[in-house]
Amino acid sequence: MIYELTDTSKVKHIFEGWNETLIYSCLQKVMGKIFVTDPESPVSALATVGCFAFYAGVPDKELVRNKPDGFAIMIPQSKAWEVCIEECFPEARKVIRYAIKKDTQFDLSFLKSTVKKLPEEYELKGIDKDVYDLCLADPVTRDFVSSFESKEKYLEIGRGVVVMKSGRIVAGASSFARYIEGIEIEVDTVEEERRKGLATVASAALILRCLDEGLYPSWDAQNMNSVHLAEKLGYEFDHEYTAYEVTVQKGKDYLPMVREAKKEDLEALLELYLYLHEDSIPKQDEHLEKTWNQIIEDPNHHLIVNEIDGRIVSSCVCVIIPNLTRNIRPYAFVENVVTHADFRGNGYAGECLDYARKIAEKENCYKMMLLTGSKKPETLHFYEKAGYNSSDKTAFIQWLGMN
Repeated sequence: MIYELTDTSKVKHIFEGWNETLIYSCLQKVMGKIFVTDPESPVSALATVGCFAFYAGVPDKELVRNKPDGFAIMIPQSKAWEVCIEECFPEARKVIRYAIKKDTQFDLSFLKSTVKKLPEEYELKGIDKDVYDLCLADPVTRDFVSSFESKEKYLEIGRGVVVMKSGRIVAGASSFARYIEGIEIEVDTVEEERRKGLATVASAALILRCLDEGLYPSWDAQNMNSVHLAEKLGYEFDHEYTAYEVTVQKGKDYLPMVREAKKEDLEALLELYLYLHEDSIPKQDEHLEKTWNQIIEDPNHHLIVNEIDGRIVSSCVCVIIPNLTRNIRPYAFVENVVTHADFRGNGYAGECLDYARKIAEKENCYKMMLLTGSKKPETLHFYEKAGYNSSDKTAFIQWLGMN
């Protein structure tokens, strides 16, 4: 089972010594995600930002198969991970990429003079809300902004400069990703405007802006042309490394991913609850927003979801309740166990319950409880299989304000 890790400090040692800013982004929880197969004591980890996937620790085929959907650049920490990737994706294209040193001392006067070389028919602009939309509209410039979860997030923490001609973006340099101390630079130029020095100008302008803000402009090269451009700007080549380019989509053989809900999951959860006992989605108002914020911000309220290819298909709630008995050990209450009708019978709800049990064990709970209104034998067997019994206690329920 795949889990999205919330406490990234648990895998910091697994990525130790890997001097890669995209991994920093994930560990620092600035952007990107980290996945594991054991959320309590992970020995393997996958860090993803955009189309990049970094595999570390003990090779694990479950993590390899959980690559970013569509085109992905998969980067192994070791030879053993290379073998694992090749076994899972024999069609993957093995490539060499080029790491650039991350301690560059830039020549500011050179960079400033480079920016001034922009020909008069071109215009240099920072990426604002309007330029952001232009970037997304063109496949050449989409990667300038697409790794960020939203337009608002890019405008908050992203940095970018584009070269425009007649109202069109023809070149640019932007933050593919952001980490606390800096950015990872993405550079591109439209085909008909290449070899005119436009990428050099945009990159120089972006580097100067980063340095003014105390951010480090990190560079990683896909090919030797990128290496040469980096060296022209003052960077130094460090070493080659292996990567795999894979274009296959996720299929039915890909495992679901269990995680705790995030603020942006509200709409999907409300739709899923239509398969529980709700007959309509509640009105989006102040009361709903306040309740949702209370749930998300409460450290004892764990709303667990099971996601397949970005779609939430099952969920349950696990609430940890502090207690003064049983050696002052808390107990857990499980509620709202639900699976979308199209995905039932695949064990997805069971995986949510298993995740809830791990939370309860971590919090030193002495018991877990749940109620079901179903009398169906298959439903009762489902909960028994998950470790619950109906013989130890007698449950009573009193409905309030239901008239």
